[in-house]
Amino acid sequence: MREQFYRTLFNQLQTRADIDIYFHHHNYQVFEKLIKENLGKYTHYVIATFLKEDVAQLLNLIPDKKELLSI
Repeated sequence: MREQFYRTLFNQLQTRADIDIYFHHHNYQVFEKLIKENLGKYTHYVIATFLKEDVAQLLNLIPDKKELLSI
C-alpha cells in the first residue's frame, strides 16, 4: 500500500512540483524530528504517518492551509 501511495503521489505531482520524501521508519522520534526541522520549508505538506502513536499534536504544528493530506 505504501509503495503504491508514493508512486501515485509522485506520478500526479512530478510535473507540477518539486517533491522531497522523508522516511521515519515507523519511529515516532524520527517523525517528530522531521516535522519540526521542516516546518516553514515547504508550501505544502503530505504526511503519511503509519505510526501507532498519536501524532495529532505534531500535525497541528503545520498550518491548515499547507497540509494537503495526512494519512
